[in-house]
Amino acid sequence: MTEREIGYTEALAELEGILDELDGDEVDVDVLGSRVRRAAELLRLCRDRIASARFDVEQVVAELEAETADVAAPARDDTAAATGADGRPQGGADGRPEGSADGGPEGGAEPDGRPEGDAEPVPSPRDPRQ
Repeated sequence: MTEREIGYTEALAELEGILDELDGDEVDVDVLGSRVRRAAELLRLCRDRIASARFDVEQVVAELEAETADVAAPARDDTAAATGADGRPQGGADGRPEGSADGGPEGGAEPDGRPEGDAEPVPSPRDPRQ
């Protein structure tokens, strides 16, 4: 590393020193401009290092997720057709196919027997034994 290429930790320490200097009561006006310029340089360097580290981390995470997806991908069979692109079952809200014997109303009816979207409920037939 050359004199201009300092690490993040060193840049942050120098930046904190400059801030302490500027916060003090005895700021030398003759060096104020140069200290602020140096602080701006250090701030840019720190931001660049953070952005670079973030990019590296995101890239590693994406690689790990891709590896995990390859390992976790099920073999293609009939059950694969019953799941969506997100891996969750397709069908009714409870995951069972719509219209199945125990998977929700048939023919697009609401649970109370009325047609889907119909405002008035359809009365259910009464048991003649009552």
